[in-house]
Order: sequence, then structure tokens, then C-alpha cells
Amino acid sequence: MISNFIEDNIKDDKANIAFHSMLFYNDIRAQKYQANSLSVMRKNLDWITDGGTLKNNDEVCTTAIFAYMELCMAELMHKGVEEIKRQSLIKNTEAVHNLERIKFKRLKMADKKGVMKWALWNYEDEVLAMSASVKKAVGNCIAFILERDDGPNFTVADIEQMFEQIKEDISNQKLPNVIGDEDDRVFDTEEEETIALDLISKAMYSENYIETVIDFCLEA
Repeated sequence: MISNFIEDNIKDDKANIAFHSMLFYNDIRAQKYQANSLSVMRKNLDWITDGGTLKNNDEVCTTAIFAYMELCMAELMHKGVEEIKRQSLIKNTEAVHNLERIKFKRLKMADKKGVMKWALWNYEDEVLAMSASVKKAVGNCIAFILERDDGPNFTVADIEQMFEQIKEDISNQKLPNVIGDEDDRVFDTEEEETIALDLISKAMYSENYIETVIDFCLEA
């Protein structure tokens, strides 16, 4: 997301709301990728169980598990980037270049909407959301291993338990916090906070989150 675009081109009473609505979108995308990452890691479990021949009570040393995590991270990043490339999102450098040569406020409404689609969310934004989620998914697995105090080795059943626990944690995680903490609110007024929450709710249940935010920014 090009935050300078919002600051320079969106009305003051909507800029902060638009910015935090897109931050929320970023966190939602990361949560989606995190769940996908865990699913891929479970499918790759054969890498450390001799093609699935190990039994539940057979042990797997932590060195092998960490090597497996490293391979999973590499594969997840590669697959994630390849998937994002198929979305045909504009690159950030191209987006910035385009913004430098146009006069956004002079554009027709339809053209403004087209510009805002890639100004608010582009290739690098999607890649960053994906990579953050992959690191978090792998990091949660590593933390689970390091927190154990009953020996250096895991059984196959222990690894399955780890995945089940992390899957449950992902399923139970709350929606991203858009309003901040009690002592550090991101909106200046309750009215602004209410408008932001209404916009996010509407965008989440619409066919296209970003287009809903765009419509909000451009409406009179």
C-alpha cells in the first residue's frame, strides 16, 4: 500500500479510515496465508517420516525437524510468490512511477478507481503479507518444539499434535485489531472509529474488499 497516495489524494476526513482499513486487509491476507502454510507443511510430513513408513511412536530427532521446517519455508515462499505472480498485480516501482506522471485529482471517476486499485494494494503488498504469514507459521512450530521440556526427540504423534494445536490456535485467532488499545487508539473520535468499523464490516462481506474501500474514499 502506498501510504503517501492516501495522504496526498484522499480527503482528510477519510484518509485515516482508508489507511487503517487497508492495514486490516493486510492482516486478513496474512491470516489466510498462515492457514494455507500449515496445510502445506502437514502434507510434506512424509519428508521426515520416510515416506509415511514411520509409526506414531517412532522418534524423529529435532535436527531433522528443523531441517524439514527450513525446507518447508523455502517451498512455501516459492509457491506463494508463484501464486501471487498469477494475480497480475502491478509492481510497486511501476505504481510509484505511474503516480509521479499523472494528476490524480484531474482524472475522471472511472480512471481514479483504476488508479486506486493498484495504489492501495500491489504486488509487494501481497508478497509481504504472504511472507509474514509463512514466517509466523514456521515460527509457531519452532516455538512449540523449543518449549518442550521432556526430551530432545519428537515422535510422529508429537508432530501431529503440534500441527493440531497450531491449527486450533489459527482457527481461534481473533480478527485483527483495527482500533488500537485502550490507551493507544488509532482514531481521533468515536465517530471516526464507528465509520471505520462499518466500512471494514461492509468490505469484508462484499465481493471485493478493495473496491469497497475505494468507493468509500471517492463518494461525496
